[in-house]
Amino acid sequence: RFKPTKALRSWNGTNELLRRGIAAAPPVAYFEKHAEFDGMRNYYICEYVATKHSVRELVSAFARGETDFLGSSEDEAFEQLSNYLLAMHGRGVFFRDLSGGNILVDQGTDGKLSFVLIDTGRIHAYDQPLPISLRVADLVRTCNKMNAPGRERFLQRYMGALKHRLSWWDQLSFSLYDFKVVAKRNFGRKAIKRVLGSKS
Repeated sequence: RFKPTKALRSWNGTNELLRRGIAAAPPVAYFEKHAEFDGMRNYYICEYVATKHSVRELVSAFARGETDFLGSSEDEAFEQLSNYLLAMHGRGVFFRDLSGGNILVDQGTDGKLSFVLIDTGRIHAYDQPLPISLRVADLVRTCNKMNAPGRERFLQRYMGALKHRLSWWDQLSFSLYDFKVVAKRNFGRKAIKRVLGSKS
């Protein structure tokens, strides 16, 4: 009740990304109903991004053992993704919902991967590069679908660029998030609905 609507937060988040030179689905408009308070009566519209792929599919493909994704090998893809996220974090953007499904990916005209962010309503922006703790808080979501060897290679690239070695506390953050996802899948609302649906 005391926060801006989700529509306005998405509008602000996307524009903040674009101001900082980070690719995001271009905003078109947002609408709010002010006659009476209804937190669900607000809408955000962005331009359509013409790709069928996201980083979720990218990491899942390599986890299955595939050797390339949209023309890039695993090493090439993880290097390009790492560079994109390093740029975002280096420009002070804490995305706060950086799951693979929120990072769209396509093959650019130069053959390299291009990335675009969606679902931008939770962003916090700072006037300096993010500390490691906030970077890790973002990356735990991005890395969730990666297999162990792929995750290690990706994090080596990302953290190597910062000349930082993950502490045991950082590594614990990844393990705790993995556990949270499994618990939510098995015991959360969707799991309960699946059980109830199977009994009906």
